[in-house]
Amino acid sequence: MLRAVAMSSDFQQLITEARAQNHRRLHPRRVLAAKLATYLPASMRFKVCGLPGGLAAAGTWKKQEVALPKEAGGGTAFLASIENGIACDFGAHLTADGLIIPELSPGANGPIMERFLIHQRMLPEVTHRAGSVISLALDGHKNFYHWMYEVLPRWHIIKASGLTHNGGVYAFLQHRFHRESLALLGLVPARIVDSASLPFLRADVLQVPSFVRSDEPWICQWLRDSLLAPALKHSSLHTRKRLYISRKQANSRKIANEPALVELLKKYDFTEICLEDYALSGQIALFHAAQAIVAPHGAGLTNLTFSESGTFALELIAQGLEGPFYERIAKSRNLRYQQIRCSLQNPADLYGSDIHVDLEAVKTALSQL
Repeated sequence: MLRAVAMSSDFQQLITEARAQNHRRLHPRRVLAAKLATYLPASMRFKVCGLPGGLAAAGTWKKQEVALPKEAGGGTAFLASIENGIACDFGAHLTADGLIIPELSPGANGPIMERFLIHQRMLPEVTHRAGSVISLALDGHKNFYHWMYEVLPRWHIIKASGLTHNGGVYAFLQHRFHRESLALLGLVPARIVDSASLPFLRADVLQVPSFVRSDEPWICQWLRDSLLAPALKHSSLHTRKRLYISRKQANSRKIANEPALVELLKKYDFTEICLEDYALSGQIALFHAAQAIVAPHGAGLTNLTFSESGTFALELIAQGLEGPFYERIAKSRNLRYQQIRCSLQNPADLYGSDIHVDLEAVKTALSQL
């Protein structure tokens, strides 16, 4: 339910929540902008303060219903069309006069508005693009899992709508996997507008596919149908191996006793790799061919999507950390999935701490190979 107070005329609740989200460090200029917005008519708030003026009323934009794959149980999605609509890099979409469209802006009841204020820009520069532009903008698009399971599947909605489109596509391109995955879908690089370099984009007609949840049952098979064949065509990494996925190149959640773990895994013929060393096509090919996979919890396990039924998968995850993302993928693919809970090196940092792996538990799990 939308909290109307977050869009109130005085913006006071927005200031309070943004301060909390930003650990109370909110630049005075941003507070001043929110207070100024209080005195402006709704239609001027975005133009002057870079803040949405309110919530768009129903009927201010068009939508076309689109059937989802049969795995979705006969559900439907939709493709929205907004004349002179504005797309924002962090996943908000606005009408021509700067009103936020809740159905096309997940978190419009708070988080998106806080993002607007924390990154607030007076007199924002809004780049105009003639013709039609498809927006795939979504908060969280920097993360590989969310990109694969929440952003890319929206391309199915575009295709299923029958839209014949030769215009631009507004999407995040800062990481290698962003560019490579869109290329595997057949998108020409020249058509893609990097949202990271253009925080706001206005199009004559803005096309926005409805958002999907990462747990929707059709997504896993759609990713395989869409990406697996072209990835295997572009990669020669088809040797069946037992793989250990290391996080030693990551900034957090490394394995504290990794040298001992690697020595143990070598006895079971595991090969140590870092996914950062491979293109997306190579990662997909490696997981597709793997006989067994051992890996600490991390977005790289999204590639279990491309593993074959019966593959052994062992996830090493911090004690107390919730997030059944990869277990859900494993079950969808009928993998032989196991999980080992590991102690935290820094118990005060659940989401970033290195972990210590119980080697005896690993031996027990590997005895089933």
